[in-house]
Amino acid sequence: MLKFAVVGSPIYHSKSPLIFAKFGSRLGVSCSYTRLRVSSFEEALELSEHLRIDGINITAPFKEDAFRVCKARGWGVSETALLSGAVNTVAFRRSTEMGCANPFCTNTDVLAIEKFLRRYIGTGSSECVKTALLGAGGAARAVLAAMTLYGQDTGTKFDVTVFNRTVGKASLLAKKFAGDHVTVSTAKLEEFPTRLETFELILNCLSVRPEELRKLELGKNAVFIDANYRERVEVTGGVYVPGETWLLAQGLEAFRIFTEKDIDPNIWDEIFDNSWEHVLKNSRSKKPVVFLIGLSGTGKTTVGRLLAAVTDAEHVDTDVLIEERTGMSVSEIFEKLTETRFRELETVVLSDVLRKDGAQIVSTGGGIVLKAENRQQLTEGHVIWLWAGPDECASRLAGTTDRPLLKADGVEETVCKLKVMLNERLDLYFSVADLVVPTEGRTPEEIVQILSEELETYVIG
Repeated sequence: MLKFAVVGSPIYHSKSPLIFAKFGSRLGVSCSYTRLRVSSFEEALELSEHLRIDGINITAPFKEDAFRVCKARGWGVSETALLSGAVNTVAFRRSTEMGCANPFCTNTDVLAIEKFLRRYIGTGSSECVKTALLGAGGAARAVLAAMTLYGQDTGTKFDVTVFNRTVGKASLLAKKFAGDHVTVSTAKLEEFPTRLETFELILNCLSVRPEELRKLELGKNAVFIDANYRERVEVTGGVYVPGETWLLAQGLEAFRIFTEKDIDPNIWDEIFDNSWEHVLKNSRSKKPVVFLIGLSGTGKTTVGRLLAAVTDAEHVDTDVLIEERTGMSVSEIFEKLTETRFRELETVVLSDVLRKDGAQIVSTGGGIVLKAENRQQLTEGHVIWLWAGPDECASRLAGTTDRPLLKADGVEETVCKLKVMLNERLDLYFSVADLVVPTEGRTPEEIVQILSEELETYVIG
């Protein structure tokens, strides 16, 4: 099974897991995809190594840092990344047949925009394509990089006006990208509505859409390409390419790079025809239940109690529920009833939890993912994998005697047992996790703050 993830802060809003699940199903690739909440790109790389991830997508605020780090490490950095000054895709395990044994780093936003230009703009035009570019951030740099590469390839020329609230920032883009195939001028954003009809190509790279840009009347042959997939422009006339199409297109390019799999042209046609928009809507809504998973010692119980307190949710511990149901401790159940029976009891208490109404924070046992039925039930809620390595977990567990699978003579033996467990469970944790949060070097209170930020809008709030 291939493992992929998207990296960001915040990150729980990301639609990438939905997109990659559809790509994998359609193209016959077995893969899992999760989200990594980290504080730096370097932390993302370290976590990716621990989790044996095959490729990551990078989003705000780490794209520029990713470019600098990848370049400094001497990894393969594509022309799209070099031109845009940003990396949003890193493939860790590239075959030598692809000409790059090291990790390969690229910018799939640039590749997606090149696809748009080939589809909507004529090639080799003797006249410049009059273009309006709204915004001067990372997405705008990707657009200008794509135009530069497309112009070099086809001879097409672009006359671009960058509209931005801060003209000085737009001027920096003009200096960087002005060349044989792209001329760049600047203007204040508020001037755009009065000049709208003069442009045949418009690209919106604003993350927040001003009120005056929510309804637009385009010229008959104008094309409006939107990077914002959270809210659409109400457009009459011309061609409107919604942000969902941009998101899907760059994701498909990343999938191609990760898997080295040829993409059927029919799939591209479907994306451009907006036939894949439903993919971005989760067809099965999750219950307001947060499951904390991970090895013993990652902090599931402590974090669970604190998170429940700050979110006014009920805290539930599956081990405690099993002890209450049987009148026996977990150690006694393992000794007298076997581990198999314990896993069956986990299935029963998970069913009980999911039948209840209201928000719940559920601390689970470290081996709850071992049973397929348990994994299926976990995915009905929001699954958070608290990560810590075996050494850290063993250190935290020193002196405890209530883990029947971790009875050992000293920390070194505990570490060895945890490593065996992790090797057995790693892919299982990964397959159900909606979000991974590293806990090493963070206090329980800091972890709770991270989870509160990520979950408030999408789960509890």
